[in-house]
Amino acid sequence: MNNKDLLQQYVDTGLSINIGQFNKLSENLLQTYLRKRFISVMNSTGDLTLYEYSALNDDRKKEYLGWVIKRHEYVTSDFIKISSDSVKDFFIDAIIDFKDTIYNDVFSLLSEESKLKYIEHIVRVKKFLGYEFLDEMSDELKYKYYELKIDSNGYLNYHLIPDELRLKYFNVMIENNRELSDIAYMDMPDDMKYKYITHIKNRLLNQTQIEHTPDNILMVYFKQRLSQGWGLEGFEEQIYNKIKNEQ
Repeated sequence: MNNKDLLQQYVDTGLSINIGQFNKLSENLLQTYLRKRFISVMNSTGDLTLYEYSALNDDRKKEYLGWVIKRHEYVTSDFIKISSDSVKDFFIDAIIDFKDTIYNDVFSLLSEESKLKYIEHIVRVKKFLGYEFLDEMSDELKYKYYELKIDSNGYLNYHLIPDELRLKYFNVMIENNRELSDIAYMDMPDDMKYKYITHIKNRLLNQTQIEHTPDNILMVYFKQRLSQGWGLEGFEEQIYNKIKNEQ
């Protein structure tokens, strides 16, 4: 029995061969090997090598990736890098269907459309994208991400919010009774500070926020607190009396 016969027998087992032997397979033997390997892997907990995956057609690649994702195992960027746009689109749809996540190195390889799909998925399942993902987004995608996060009442670093979305952010935070950071409060227009204070009766401002609130709105705030039967802190009482004496 010669080497070719031995290789034929080995191919029929569905076991993996090294890349050197793989590259020596004839076209007919290669197709047999890929078919046997695919069946073997899909009926086990094993995995295809990168060189085996690269030789599959798109339909088989999609089937394999879907199977890996269904097992909730990580697909490395090496596999996505050598995939067609069609396979990448399938991949992100499968990730979304199984409510899974990806790393930034994979995200960076996706089309704008697939990136948007993933961003919408992350916001929908209330997960967080690290700053490294933002580096892989166009300005349009970043804007869309911030807008989606605001609409979903999700947490956002205020410094990252585009100026055009800040009024929307303030309104959403107020309507959902969310506390604003000092920086956000200081940036808020006076009419929205009034809305922020009066939207709920038990609103509490810290000293920094009080110091950045106009006197007429502060009097509304202090009267609101007093009407609830709460006393004023020392610095609050001093500001309250000062404003009263000036009126």
